[in-house]
Amino acid sequence: MSESVFVSSKRKLEFSNKDGHRLLIPKDYIGNLPSWVTETWLYKSACSDGTISFVGQQKSQVTVESKKHQKTQKQPELNKAE
Repeated sequence: MSESVFVSSKRKLEFSNKDGHRLLIPKDYIGNLPSWVTETWLYKSACSDGTISFVGQQKSQVTVESKKHQKTQKQPELNKAE
């Protein structure tokens, strides 16, 4: 499994990469994103204007509070372009 980064996003964003993967994150999303997202121009731009706040690398152990929040938080949609 690939690494991921933990971020907070103020807006709905759609990321895509050269391999055809697409990732749609909802407005006010707080959670993990695949590491490939950090290489996109949109991620870099969103970080520079404050739309996305980088929180850190995913830890292997998730706290009980995080698990509760993940259940109520809308998860991003990962799609492969056809």
